[in-house]
Amino acid sequence: MENYQLSLPFLETDWVFRAFRPLWNLRKIVRKTQQFQPVKCKSPLKHLNSTVVSFLDSAFDNTPIIEHDQPHATKQKPSLASIQVLLPLAGFIAVGLVLTGIIVWRVRANYATTNEEAVTELVSTTVDYPLFVPREGWNALEPTSPPIPIAPALVFVGKHTGGSSCATPAECVARVQEIQREHMEVKGLADISYNFLIGGDGRIYTGRGWGVENEGRNDSVDVALIGDFNIEVPTTEMVFLVRRLENRGPREGGLDYANYWAVNHNQTEPTDSPGAHLFARLASNGYFHYSSAVCYRNVSGGFEVDYQCPP
Repeated sequence: MENYQLSLPFLETDWVFRAFRPLWNLRKIVRKTQQFQPVKCKSPLKHLNSTVVSFLDSAFDNTPIIEHDQPHATKQKPSLASIQVLLPLAGFIAVGLVLTGIIVWRVRANYATTNEEAVTELVSTTVDYPLFVPREGWNALEPTSPPIPIAPALVFVGKHTGGSSCATPAECVARVQEIQREHMEVKGLADISYNFLIGGDGRIYTGRGWGVENEGRNDSVDVALIGDFNIEVPTTEMVFLVRRLENRGPREGGLDYANYWAVNHNQTEPTDSPGAHLFARLASNGYFHYSSAVCYRNVSGGFEVDYQCPP
């Protein structure tokens, strides 16, 4: 945390002058207004002005007060009453300056969180299960072949895993391990297919990670929410984490910030992923750079990906 030095105005040598500057200005204003009053005026305002000027003059420099109806008035010495009023006032100002300095110091010292940290507080985290869970955090198996690096991706794809969902860190770790084994042992893939997975426990699990080719488009980042969202409804927290991950991509070098688009899985190939409920949430407010384009074409015996889509 950055160290802040305590700087309080009352420790400076000219604090008295700066503290009483408003009173000095008030004295000059009152004296000027008095000059424009009739010589023989006996209004309450004149008497009030005379009283204020007398008090301020006696407190500051003892300059003579010339009453218009008493042209031969002489200098007045500071009265005991004036001193008794000014001393508590000075003490009050000093205490106020001390308290203000302490408050400013405390606020600056505690203001160490960035936007990233502020967002982290929105989703619950613990020491054992951080918000971003690395591969070793869920005991991932080693891929059977080296990861293939890719340039910053042009497409951010939202998917669902299908199958059961998870609600606790222990359940989600077990579910991610199960998905990896299925992809590797049943589908014959080199690793878990997704770049990232989002669990119902409010955490993001690293699959292949940023800058690594997945089993979908070779220019995409695939993010899968754990569960079947044709049946279930995604939580607000899970949708929020999709946006957070998308926002993090350009900073991590995983997304081409100037050119990328976000789409749903069924816009890249014929599938029911990400499920009707999740599709509705992501298409409405789940992405920053959403495109509604359909990025594949049906051909005889299958389909082909349109790599010029989104434009």
